[in-house]
Amino acid sequence: MENFLNHKKTKNILDFLETLTIALAFCAFIYLTIAFPNKVEGQSMEPTFHHSDLVITNKTVQYLGNTDFGQSRNYDYQRGDVVIVKQGNTDLIKRVVALEGEEVEIKNNNVYINGMELEEEYLPTTVRTKLPSYELSLFRNEASLTVPENSYFVMGDNREHSKDSRFKEIGFISRSNIKGRVIFRYWPLADLGIIHRGEYK
Repeated sequence: MENFLNHKKTKNILDFLETLTIALAFCAFIYLTIAFPNKVEGQSMEPTFHHSDLVITNKTVQYLGNTDFGQSRNYDYQRGDVVIVKQGNTDLIKRVVALEGEEVEIKNNNVYINGMELEEEYLPTTVRTKLPSYELSLFRNEASLTVPENSYFVMGDNREHSKDSRFKEIGFISRSNIKGRVIFRYWPLADLGIIHRGEYK
C-alpha cells in the first residue's frame, strides 16, 4: 500500500512538472515569436498611455509586414500605429506619424505630410506640435524633411514632453529598430483593452 501511494505521489509530481514544462515552453514560444510585454516609462504618450501602464506588443508585424504576404494584406506599420522603438538600451513607446518617402514639415503648431496638414484625432485639441530649439532639432536649416527608405518619423502624443523624431538625437527610426506594434493594454485594469490604430485625416 505504501509503495502504491509513493508511486502515485511520484506520478503526480512528474505530471505537474511535465505540464509546467509545456506551459513554460509555450510561453517562451509566444514571447520569442508572437508577442511580448512592455512597461510604459515616462509621460511622452499621455494621455493615451501613462507611466507604468503595462502593454502587449505584437512582433509578427516586424518580420511579416514588409514581405509580399504582409504587404498584400496591409499588415505592415502604418501611420497612427503605436510602436515600441529600441533606443540604445531603452525601449521607447511612440506613434508612427510619417512613412518612408513622405515629406514631413512642422509649422503653426501642426504636422504637415506632403504639404497637407495632418489632423491627428488621437490627440487632445490643446496639443501643440513644435520643433525643439535649433541646436537640438533634426530639421535645422530644412523647412521639411523626407523620411528615408525603410524608416519612420515617430512622435509621442504628449508633444511638449516627448523626445522623438523631431530631435536629431533620435531622428528617423529605422524599421530594424522597431520591436513591434502595441496591441493590448492589461494594466491598469480600468483601461484594459485592445489598442487600435490612431485615427487621422
